[in-house]
Amino acid sequence: MSTDKGKKTINYISRYADLQEWIRDFSTHLNANPDKNVMICPENFATGFAKVYGIEPGLTYRIVDYRLNTDFVFSREPSDKFYLFIYFYLYTGCTKLLLVIDDEVIIDCKEENYSSLLMTNSFVSQRHQVTNGTCVKGLTIQLT
Repeated sequence: MSTDKGKKTINYISRYADLQEWIRDFSTHLNANPDKNVMICPENFATGFAKVYGIEPGLTYRIVDYRLNTDFVFSREPSDKFYLFIYFYLYTGCTKLLLVIDDEVIIDCKEENYSSLLMTNSFVSQRHQVTNGTCVKGLTIQLT
């Protein structure tokens, strides 16, 4: 993964499968302040936002829309509580996209534009790498 001079890769390891816990923890990691589960990305990370909404117990969703200002590595550790995740994501202006689930490479591409639909669960680990300049738009649906 390439890095611009002066730009450091932001690494984040999530120990939370629950999206509402995730946004609070991720905001703290980035030194951002979520307001009612809405995080405006700090400039050193990205330009844009992430929002998490609970519809009813057992059904939550996340919307993200941002342009990365740095390389980003997101890792999620397996949880002992079961959640089902459905991801709908669009990546544009991308130079490198990598998704690894339980040490198996699922996506490894250098296409400029990439869209994905993926279903997984909280019992598996994930590692997701995206490069600086990538625009990320996505919807994550979480079910218990």
